Amino acid sequence: MMMFLGAVASVTAQQKGSVEIFVNTSTGSTLQNRVGKYNNFYDNSNPGDFFWGLAYTTITGEFPNTEPYVSNRVTEMRMTNKSNVGLGIRVQPSFLNRIAVGASYHRFTYQVNKKWENGKVTNERETFGTLMGDISATWKQGKNWGLYSGFGLGITKQTYQRPMKETTKSRYDIDPQVNIVGARYQEGIFGAHLELGYGAQGIVNGGLMVRF
Repeated sequence: MMMFLGAVASVTAQQKGSVEIFVNTSTGSTLQNRVGKYNNFYDNSNPGDFFWGLAYTTITGEFPNTEPYVSNRVTEMRMTNKSNVGLGIRVQPSFLNRIAVGASYHRFTYQVNKKWENGKVTNERETFGTLMGDISATWKQGKNWGLYSGFGLGITKQTYQRPMKETTKSRYDIDPQVNIVGARYQEGIFGAHLELGYGAQGIVNGGLMVRF
């Protein structure tokens, strides 16, 4: 983050280098692997269940009925819709010589149908918001095109609906993105980019940009 702010300050003060603002979308995000990953026991139990269960076993010598917690599992899961969009800025000051630093925010939304063992069907939505900083290096530069590679690291907030409940919960994770190769083409201040990589932002990532 300090590198990014320093780069912005340098470009502003010296009026050199370049500033790129882009909007994009992607496919193949690793975040999709987390969709629908719930622990049914904790999602269906209440804080007092353990205490009363222990008391029941102590008094009667029998274990309480745990079927509501362990048998109500998902038998079928189908993703019905997904969408994502990203917005970011990338700065390349003159003193870094083909090295650019940037920051972006991507929002992923997944709609999922679930069928449970008790026969109930739910339609749930999960969203992921990833704020990521990145650094990239241009290793082949033409007149109005370039090839580059880079790496990013970000924080993802996942918001999801608890199974069989109306309330939502959130969790946070740290996610990387490796861009193996990216291609940029520019005519005037307008351009487009396409990246191939692996991570939270996806396997294929492309969009439009304005570069000053």
